[in-house]
Amino acid sequence: MDRMKDQSNIKVSASTWEKLFHFFAFIVIIVMFVYAIVMFNRLPDEVPIHFNAAGEADNWGGRGSIFMLPLLSLPMFMLLFFLGKAPHIHNYPVKVTEQNAPKLYRESRLLLAAMNFEMVAIFALITWEMAHTAQGNATMGVWMIVLITIAPLATIGYFLLRMNRLKKELTS
Repeated sequence: MDRMKDQSNIKVSASTWEKLFHFFAFIVIIVMFVYAIVMFNRLPDEVPIHFNAAGEADNWGGRGSIFMLPLLSLPMFMLLFFLGKAPHIHNYPVKVTEQNAPKLYRESRLLLAAMNFEMVAIFALITWEMAHTAQGNATMGVWMIVLITIAPLATIGYFLLRMNRLKKELTS
């Protein structure tokens, strides 16, 4: 059975939080590009492009590598932005009906907007870490790895809890 055909294609407008997440994600992308441009000539010939589990640089690339994450963040942002506009194709922990679709779709759109902002912010932090480390400064170490692992998992967990509460609310 094709679940997408079973789910209602109801239009749900963006919430204020969703709009704010998208707005700030876009601002962070612009700031990330500006930062990379400003830092480019201040960087040594090689910058770190990978950090190990202890947060230490363990692979290096040319200084143009500082543009790697800003360039990746733009299509990632666009993909998640447009995917959020089609909540009827998302997976849900409950059967989607015309009655519960508006609430479920709002939650799903908000989850994608939050994750979009979070991923862009993490890319910006890593870009900063790359430049900071290339200039011989101390890194965030293991805290960087903890942050980029725990933050997205916590966001997903938070939204799963919200969806489960919504599921209970809609079935009672």
